[in-house]
Amino acid sequence: MKTLRSVTRPGITSQNISPMKVLFYTVSIMILFASCSHDDEADTQSPSMVMENPREGDIYKVGDEFHMVMNITDNMSLMECKVQIIPDSIADDHKNTTAGGIYKSVMHGGAWEMTRRFEISGTSYNINELIIVPDSLDDEPIAHGRYLYKVDCTDHAGNVATREIRFYLKDI
Repeated sequence: MKTLRSVTRPGITSQNISPMKVLFYTVSIMILFASCSHDDEADTQSPSMVMENPREGDIYKVGDEFHMVMNITDNMSLMECKVQIIPDSIADDHKNTTAGGIYKSVMHGGAWEMTRRFEISGTSYNINELIIVPDSLDDEPIAHGRYLYKVDCTDHAGNVATREIRFYLKDI
């Protein structure tokens, strides 16, 4: 007659698990999940801009040069900055765009227009670009008068900050 033997396998059984091990593993798993759950906090804060130049009311002559100087910051991550210079008279309905950081100056009825895009990253970005006011485009003189300098900065969450100043172009 054969006798049956019980075979035991090494492993975890209710007899060899101490309450301290259960507590340790439970707390470790809770800490792991808690540390991962707050990494993706919603970014609702728009970027901040300090525009040093040009300044409100500045006066330039055609052919002048000036530096576009600004510092942009964001609490999480910057994405893009779009700078436009357009005649103030058409600022409300103007839809001038360029792609990939291409510098664009165009003429509309003697008016000077410029759009510049900067792909930016990080939490702080400084822009210092030389701008030359053309004296003519396509053999037509640049229109004098009030111009709008508009800056739109966007962060990776889609928050947008906009700043506008007006400056003047005068006769030579």
